[in-house]
Amino acid sequence: MKKLLIILALFIITGCSAGDNITHQDVTLKTEDNFEIKAYYFNIDSDKSLILIHQLSMTKHSWKSFAQKAQEKGYNVLAIDLRGHGVSQGDWEEFNDMDFINMVLDVKAAHNFLKERHPGTKVAVIGASIGANLAIQSLTKFNISTSIALSPGINYRGLDISEDINKINKN
Repeated sequence: MKKLLIILALFIITGCSAGDNITHQDVTLKTEDNFEIKAYYFNIDSDKSLILIHQLSMTKHSWKSFAQKAQEKGYNVLAIDLRGHGVSQGDWEEFNDMDFINMVLDVKAAHNFLKERHPGTKVAVIGASIGANLAIQSLTKFNISTSIALSPGINYRGLDISEDINKINKN
């Protein structure tokens, strides 16, 4: 059964600020619409994986401390820079609604990356703000086991989750 958790604060962690002792690999993902997405990959060869999605105007760097805690708890972690953010391709300040809607392809590329490296892994998505909307959409579009949505909006920059919420509630 798929799970959706909408919460206002992180509960497993001590914070989302950057950590300094984190071992990760910088990776580049290619989306099906040819955007280059940069990510931090924290690999421990686990059968549990997380995709971390930042809020608008932030970057993957904001998840480093959380990623370290998740590693310690036994998770592979992929923290991505959404298109137009950080060192990923594009500039979010020039985006229209369709560009934001297509961010779900960034999450799909992250999901595919983890599934290729860890066949059989259970993947969960955690997102904040616009990342929360993407986490909810990912639950209905991909083989995601759990989504945690930190402060989603019903329709944020064109990312409308009302249908996704209805689908989840029917299951």
